[in-house]
Amino acid sequence: MLNYNKKGMKKNRLRKFLVFILIFAWLFTGWPQVFNFPPEIQEAYAFSSGPLTAGTVTQAGVTGCTNNASTWSTTASVYANNDSTVTTYGSTTNWDAGETTDEVRLANFGFNITGTVTGITVEILGWESLSGSANYTDVILFTTEGTEVGADKATGALPTSDPGSTYQTFGGAADTWSAGLTAAQVSASTFGVVICFTAGSANSQVTLDHVRMTITYTNSAPTLSVSQPDGTGDTVTVGDAYNVTYTSADSDNVVTTAFFYDTNNSGLDGTAISGACATAAEGTDATCSWDTTGVSPGTYYVYGITNDGVNSQVSAYSPGQITINAAPVVSVSVNDGTVTYGTMMAGASKTTIDLTDTQTLTNDGNVLETFNIKGQNTACPWTLAATAGTDQYTHEFCKKTDVSCASPPTNYTALTTAYQTLYTSVAAAGTKQLDLRITVPTTSTCSIQQSADVTIQAVQQ
Repeated sequence: MLNYNKKGMKKNRLRKFLVFILIFAWLFTGWPQVFNFPPEIQEAYAFSSGPLTAGTVTQAGVTGCTNNASTWSTTASVYANNDSTVTTYGSTTNWDAGETTDEVRLANFGFNITGTVTGITVEILGWESLSGSANYTDVILFTTEGTEVGADKATGALPTSDPGSTYQTFGGAADTWSAGLTAAQVSASTFGVVICFTAGSANSQVTLDHVRMTITYTNSAPTLSVSQPDGTGDTVTVGDAYNVTYTSADSDNVVTTAFFYDTNNSGLDGTAISGACATAAEGTDATCSWDTTGVSPGTYYVYGITNDGVNSQVSAYSPGQITINAAPVVSVSVNDGTVTYGTMMAGASKTTIDLTDTQTLTNDGNVLETFNIKGQNTACPWTLAATAGTDQYTHEFCKKTDVSCASPPTNYTALTTAYQTLYTSVAAAGTKQLDLRITVPTTSTCSIQQSADVTIQAVQQ
């Protein structure tokens, strides 16, 4: 601060340096794609669903399968292998040779599959329960009641006694019944099988205990490739967004992909990427935006893992790495930051060399910086000017790192209230030295102590 009174100049002190920090961050939102890696050829895997039991059972008399003299005793007991609640048809007086039963229609098995149907297996647990005999007449699939499709698999006779848990099998894992059914059709609640029987002798009776069905099918595994990052131009700063580019497909299911970043390109042991890249939708050259906030600076591969709800996961690593740099920190410190010029006579000059108080400026950031400098008018005020005068003072700076400051005013530049360039290309942790020279007013109307702040500003270069 500077003091002035009637007896003359008191003391003059540069009280402190003020430091302003400006931080600039460049945001890269992705670079043009250079390479496009095609997805793998899809592979199909075999699955089966079942055996499942019908959720809906009805009976009906239709041409070829009807007998007005008798009906099934109940349809409620074919939901499980349970001898105590069997379904019967016929008796000692009303079901004789050549006569048929009404149809039993079993539907709503509860299948929920995707892919390609490769086989349908129907298993029937039943027997002739009196002294006669009975043969299969119809075992046919239907998409809705009354709309039968494919081959009739009825063949052979029923056992003449309770077979326990030995089912008779129709169709098989590789038998589509020539029905051409889709996964959606067999998954519908209206899909099912119709069964009826013919008596082989007089006084026959059919007991039907349980019917179940199994669907075998193939389902294509998803494919996945990751084309970006490829290591070319893939550099961002922590906090920037980066577009991961990928191609995923699934011919049978809806597939999503979860992405991760990893320090290497093996092991699938990386860190999950949140947001849009956690459940990225399928597509060709699709992108998901990765917010790199909180990611440790470094170089990383990106990999994805698929999920289609059916197949085992498919994974793929990116061909190259992304480089994530630390966010720029722009900072400068001044040591010791305070200059006390002391008591000065009107019009006198003094330097920090006189005071053995050269100031040291340090780049405390992590980027290349430019240092700027400016002065100010004091509070009384003394006006900062090019030459000293009435209530006018000069404050000059000398770049001691570059030139000699020992012979003022040589190599000294007058401060203004606007920023001037002080040093450029100051590396992180780099230091520069600064000397100051003040010349107080030749006369002054101020009789109080004066403070003349100098501001050092750092900006990213």
